[in-house]
Amino acid sequence: MKKSHLIFYIIMCFCLFSCGETSKTTPPEDVVDVPKDDDSTDIVVDENDDKNDDENAVETLEEKLARLALASPADCQQDSTSVNWDALSHADCNLLSQYKLFKNIKQPQYDANGAGQYYQLSAELFSDYASKYRFVFLPENSQMTYSFDDAFEMPLGTVLVKTFAMPFDTAIRGAEHERLIETRLLIKRTDGWVALPFKWTDDGEDAILTKYGALVDVVMTNAQQTIDFRYEIPSKTTCKNCHQKETDTNELVFLPIGLKARFLNWPLANQSETQLRNMQINGLLSGDETNIAATNTVPKFPVTDLELDQAAKGYLDVNCAHCHQDGGFGGISGLRLEYWRDATSIKHGICKKPPGYDGGLNHLSYDIVLRNAEQSILPYRMSVTTAKDIMPPIGRHSVHLEGIKLINDWINRMPIVSCNN
Repeated sequence: MKKSHLIFYIIMCFCLFSCGETSKTTPPEDVVDVPKDDDSTDIVVDENDDKNDDENAVETLEEKLARLALASPADCQQDSTSVNWDALSHADCNLLSQYKLFKNIKQPQYDANGAGQYYQLSAELFSDYASKYRFVFLPENSQMTYSFDDAFEMPLGTVLVKTFAMPFDTAIRGAEHERLIETRLLIKRTDGWVALPFKWTDDGEDAILTKYGALVDVVMTNAQQTIDFRYEIPSKTTCKNCHQKETDTNELVFLPIGLKARFLNWPLANQSETQLRNMQINGLLSGDETNIAATNTVPKFPVTDLELDQAAKGYLDVNCAHCHQDGGFGGISGLRLEYWRDATSIKHGICKKPPGYDGGLNHLSYDIVLRNAEQSILPYRMSVTTAKDIMPPIGRHSVHLEGIKLINDWINRMPIVSCNN
């Protein structure tokens, strides 16, 4: 067992032992994760709690934002309206607006500054039904490098921006029908990738760096039913759980997840070319045109019967494979859910018994039982929110009904093979 895996599972077991089924508890709203690395010497109090101690009780939001702006490193306080590449390269600014990534900070869904390129994935990591608005910023005269299977190789200075907004009703999307929750930055600096989470103020004026994470109460309508939960903004350290993997030489590396060709090989509205092709035409992506033309395509919801296999494999890839791969935090389980892997193999879960798992309330035995989703562990763990059983174990506090239906339909249409044989 690799050392990083052992440490991770010891921590997870301790959390389960200490907290039990904690998904319905009410932890403090201001601090939800205290990093154990060098970040612990940064900001001790979550500056994004609008209800600070008595000393700051009379401070207005405007005053608070002004105070945080002045407390940021000097490079964060530039007056220029251009993208603040100097600050992005090395400074952790207290306010998202100080990086000048958007023409209008109140519209992070659309108004990218400079050469910020909007993109949308055909399949996404489920995050409690949040809408996600993504941009990639590349330094001048630089390109991403195409990969057929993996995330693109990014040049030094790349900034990936993802804004999360909660719809009031999941059937009605768009900025006017949503509440801004958080914006996450992934920045490739000289010492590697850095994750910076920002929590939006209630009035949407700006987003404040929240290194230790936060919880946000959410009430929404989904499938004509009212659901409520506490949405979790990850800490800077928690981001590593999904983005970090261990190489064959036992080196821990931090990597982006979603910027893969198969999730970009489709056109946005009013575009004749695919996003992948447009990135190449606009000089953002380099690579062999023959390989790019042969790229697979993961279909969007809703999917047809003919698209079911590709859609299910793509869904598992973007939701699970960052952990369930060689070197990932879920690697010790033996389950491998990459898109390119043979979906009929035991490594992909077919008739595979997961080590150390009791099968949940129904005492299930196998990750996937062909033609029997009801007896399969994989969709069962997607459908629950109890701490011991939930998958993914972080980043989700509600149930993705459409995702479960997709995986159930996929399993129930597989060839019949008995796991007892």
